[in-house]
Amino acid sequence: MEKALLPPLAQATISEHVWNINTFVRPKLGSLEVSKVKPSDIVFMLETVGRTWQITKKILSTTKQVFSGGVGKRLIEYNPAVGIDLKAVIGPKPQARKRVMLSEKELGAVLPDIDDKIGRENGLMLRILLATCVRTGELVTARKELIDLERGTWVVPDQNTKTRQGFLVPLAPAVTEWMRELWTLSSDSQWLLPTRHAGRGKRYGDIHIERRTLLHALKNAFKDDRLAARQFTPHDTRSTAKCNRRNMGGLREI
Repeated sequence: MEKALLPPLAQATISEHVWNINTFVRPKLGSLEVSKVKPSDIVFMLETVGRTWQITKKILSTTKQVFSGGVGKRLIEYNPAVGIDLKAVIGPKPQARKRVMLSEKELGAVLPDIDDKIGRENGLMLRILLATCVRTGELVTARKELIDLERGTWVVPDQNTKTRQGFLVPLAPAVTEWMRELWTLSSDSQWLLPTRHAGRGKRYGDIHIERRTLLHALKNAFKDDRLAARQFTPHDTRSTAKCNRRNMGGLREI
């Protein structure tokens, strides 16, 4: 297949591969000469990373990409990560978690004082996710140059989407005001949601917050019994919005 026909990697995917390399692959395998790495070394890495099944799968995918590059550069004769069956290494994939669709009553219990539970910036993120139905990664990677607060529009570019197809998000007046507040809080950063940690900023420069920031905030709130609803994640805002929209008479296709 010609290179031009291959879909480009989303920036989120690239960042994920870099994270996996720096956090798992390099510490576990970096001291070994590339030609000396055996499948058993990779299996040992996967057995000892101590992460969830899904994250371990992504680590294996990154490892395959790394050694595929080694084959392409003729540094090695074969890819030692190819043929490793994750199910045989750490067991079968756990049953997928069922998506939560919060009811109107639950939303009424959660949203009024959400800022007191998870912080103002996280509360604004949660509201925007519910109102726009975008994925968390699409909001986290929002650049201010693609947001027009006067017109009430936000462009999500191809590289920030799961499907590699960008789209335009129309912003209701309330959403525009939430974004305007985040814009002010972001100071001179190019990101609507710049990192809040000095260490991350020092390492990467002007970078957006981590993708799991809101997830961690919600987990901590539920752990401390601060939220009166079924436990949900940021991604559940999409199913929640869909469910409530349909209950209001909205078309399933929309």
